[in-house]
Amino acid sequence: RVSGRRYHDPLLTAKGREQAYALRAELRREPGFAVDMVAFSPMRRTISTALLGLPQLEGIAAAFPLDSPEATTPRLVASDLLRERVGPFMCDSRMSRSELEAEYSRLGGNESVRIDFSGVSEADIMFAEGAERREPEVGSTVLARRASAALEWLAAQPEKSIALVAHKHFLGALTSLHAATVVQRTFENAEKRTMLLCVEKDDAWDEAAASHSARDGASSTVRPIRARVQT
Repeated sequence: RVSGRRYHDPLLTAKGREQAYALRAELRREPGFAVDMVAFSPMRRTISTALLGLPQLEGIAAAFPLDSPEATTPRLVASDLLRERVGPFMCDSRMSRSELEAEYSRLGGNESVRIDFSGVSEADIMFAEGAERREPEVGSTVLARRASAALEWLAAQPEKSIALVAHKHFLGALTSLHAATVVQRTFENAEKRTMLLCVEKDDAWDEAAASHSARDGASSTVRPIRARVQT
């Protein structure tokens, strides 16, 4: 029942769309809610959740112009690092990068608004290789390593406020990296949580950064060494 082509990179169901709309209504009630970047898994259901659930993206998700106060569109970036645990089911597979780029090339009829798919491989290598296929749904060491790499990638982004739109098992693995500072509770559909990502640097790195800055004339160098998140 879950292995047919019908479930290959599926779109949101009607219930999923309702949940995304409810999220957008919730975020509209938060005074001044806005993000500088949206980072999401390159699965169609996740992209749809972001487009339908984030108030800033309402204008580009519509097929007709909207008089919206959210005039500034955040940077939109997809990454294979953020996708769900790649299990054995067809819903764990995704479309090729070319197919995704074609499907989301004219958001809201605006060719200037594009999703950056450069962090997504052309073919679905992760599903084909199956490295996570026999891993447990909870407690996978392979998924934990990917979540750790994703956290460093997020910390290295220049934007201050980032909306991360991903999946239950991936987000569970990511928050489990810092169980002492983050609430450990299963994520629900279209649930929003806020976390503060702190980048810590040790003395050895400070010396190396100072040397690098002096040599290259750079004013500062930032690299995530250890990440700590808190609600």
